[in-house]
Amino acid sequence: ISEKAATIKLDQLSVLKGQENYHVWAASRKLVWKAMKVSEIVIDGIKPEEDATTKEHEVYEHLRDQAAAVYLQVVSADILEKIVELECPHKMWTALRTEFYRDSAFDLVFQFNKVFSPSTTYYSSTPLSEFISTFETKCTCLQKLSKSTRTDAYRKPMAQLLAFDEAKRDWLLAFLAPHQRNIVDNLTTKEGLSYQEVKQRLRDVDINTCGSQQSAFSAIQKNLKKKFTKSAKPSSETPS
Repeated sequence: ISEKAATIKLDQLSVLKGQENYHVWAASRKLVWKAMKVSEIVIDGIKPEEDATTKEHEVYEHLRDQAAAVYLQVVSADILEKIVELECPHKMWTALRTEFYRDSAFDLVFQFNKVFSPSTTYYSSTPLSEFISTFETKCTCLQKLSKSTRTDAYRKPMAQLLAFDEAKRDWLLAFLAPHQRNIVDNLTTKEGLSYQEVKQRLRDVDINTCGSQQSAFSAIQKNLKKKFTKSAKPSSETPS
């Protein structure tokens, strides 16, 4: 065990809300644990050997406590209440995996349905960047389930399909088409765009829309200010 854990900023990492984002959350946490050099403690549950020195026990306890403290920042308040008394980070990890990890055939099909029906939850007022983020989270979860070691024969071809950049691009545009027809029509006329290029252009639409709204708001404020200033000026006419 390394004597000192690396310092990792956690404010930009996702918070565990439940089963809906557990797969992505767990994958990102594994990277964090590895970077902090505590993955063996958290994930594998290793402990010092019986003949370990006092110094080794102290190092272990320090790293264990640091890892446990991370949970205060990376799970929702409701979930934290369930695990905080466990104290041991490995027990916390195991408890969360037991409650939220799903890998059955039903779970795969259920997630497949969630990915392929997001258009029912999209509204034209929703920022495109927000919708894309939701879409990608669901796709990532589906990809992880399809790559499972389970023996269901259809998982492998599904994983291969999800790996195609063009498929992800076309699904995203198809979901947006009923609500953003002009934007989608414009993008589909440009052949050879990758998923990342389509995503960037959709985000640019958000930026341009926001800029236009700010300009319009500024113009309204300016006009109101002029009217207010004009009405506030004393009249130059003198009473007869």
